[in-house]
Amino acid sequence: LELSYNNFSGSLPSYFGNLTSLRVLDISSNDIVGTIPREVSLMSSLENIDFCNNKMTGSIPYELSKLTLLVGLSLFNNYFVGTLPSSLGELARLSLIDVYSNNIEGTIPEEIGLMSNLKQVNFGENALTGISPEGFCNLPNLEMLSLSENSNLTGSLQCLCDTDTDKMLREMAVYVKYDTINCTCCSFDHFVEDYCTKYDKC
Repeated sequence: LELSYNNFSGSLPSYFGNLTSLRVLDISSNDIVGTIPREVSLMSSLENIDFCNNKMTGSIPYELSKLTLLVGLSLFNNYFVGTLPSSLGELARLSLIDVYSNNIEGTIPEEIGLMSNLKQVNFGENALTGISPEGFCNLPNLEMLSLSENSNLTGSLQCLCDTDTDKMLREMAVYVKYDTINCTCCSFDHFVEDYCTKYDKC
């Protein structure tokens, strides 16, 4: 269901939960407000969710972990709050998670290391705190990781640099804004330019 760039407003109706055969739900780049209905977790065939560039609020429902076929979860540029639910670690097929430019706070759950198919992770421009989990180092397919613009996030990503430096330099892009994260192979700037160029997201 492709509904992007239509100037739609209002909130996402709960009856979408009845669309159990739907594989793609794309309402990006509208004026959608309100929260993600928990009924979305009933859409058991969903492979891609794209709610980016709206005005949605509330927290990320832990029930999204029931969408076991989910490959892409794009929530960037909204007003989501709360924490990243640890239940996201149950999404074993997920290859992209993007919550860039929201108001997500708290720590990054260790369960991120269980999502072995992840290729692109964008947690930039939020209010994440605490220590960056070494679970990122357990992601063999990781291509892009951004933790930029989280000024209170500390820890180390040095394991990404030490495991396979040649692969890191050739295939992976890691962005952090502040030197509170130990990472000798990370980029401390040019995130927006590089990300837009590589992934055509802007």
